[in-house]
Amino acid sequence: MKERLFWQTVVVVSMAAVLAASCFKNPIEPVLSSDEEAIRAEFEANLDYFAVEGINDDGALPTSYESDTFSKSFDLIEPLKFGRKGHFRLEAFQVNFPEPGLAIVTVKYSFDGRFMILTPDSVYNKPMANTILRRAVFRKIENAENSKRRWRLRAISGSEAVSDGLCTIDFDSVSIQDQKGNKWTITDPLTFYRNLDEIPTFEPDDSVFVYVTVFNSQEDSEQPGTTVLLRYRNDRGMHRARTPFNDEGVYPDLVAGDGLYSGVWKVHHRKGIFHAFVDAIDNDTIYTDDRPYNSRVWGIPYIVE
Repeated sequence: MKERLFWQTVVVVSMAAVLAASCFKNPIEPVLSSDEEAIRAEFEANLDYFAVEGINDDGALPTSYESDTFSKSFDLIEPLKFGRKGHFRLEAFQVNFPEPGLAIVTVKYSFDGRFMILTPDSVYNKPMANTILRRAVFRKIENAENSKRRWRLRAISGSEAVSDGLCTIDFDSVSIQDQKGNKWTITDPLTFYRNLDEIPTFEPDDSVFVYVTVFNSQEDSEQPGTTVLLRYRNDRGMHRARTPFNDEGVYPDLVAGDGLYSGVWKVHHRKGIFHAFVDAIDNDTIYTDDRPYNSRVWGIPYIVE
């Protein structure tokens, strides 16, 4: 019962943080209390849990690729390559104290740059700007020997990246299932909290299945539809991989055209903390040269052990 009340408090505070988004503190000129300083230090010591770099392709690339097999990917001639290239910036670090000894932190990043499209005879660059949010729960450790470590990261949420200005895309749900039958369903990544010892954990060579319901309210599209990508094996370095979801009745999709996009990835051998992303991009972004960038991305951390 206490655990349920705790997570209810966390969710309520998280929703309130959305309403208070305009009150974010600028991390460049902060006025931090000693508790906030300790929380910020703990955040910086655990950046692997907050990584967002996985949505940066660093240029136009094939629809499917893995960062350590680029040469093989590029041997396959694709008529169209696309991807994001930009830079990340920590814009805000908001701390709320809903009760003594408990802190809910909302971290806000920007990811700005270009969305690049490469065709056999042309290169297009579209301005790109994204806002990325993630939340975390910190607990105070009483009588800590090191005053700088008196706050500890306890739980982490998923992440959401939304294109600034125009975003007509939304997800109804994202479901993740492993070979052991474990299943996680996300309807809001910013309230999808997991204690650090409850983060989805996989073993090398496991197959992980992802199912997504996505909506796009774009009404005057030149190229109707949405391209949905599964990104995985992403960390703070340059490890990257992406592959398209499908709704065409092709494995692991069961029913063609039912609006449920399906994807699967094979867990890599490198161990540690990684992030998977469901990346939805409006087709006008990819297949036209004049329509603006339009995208939404949900992310979730996972562990390979």
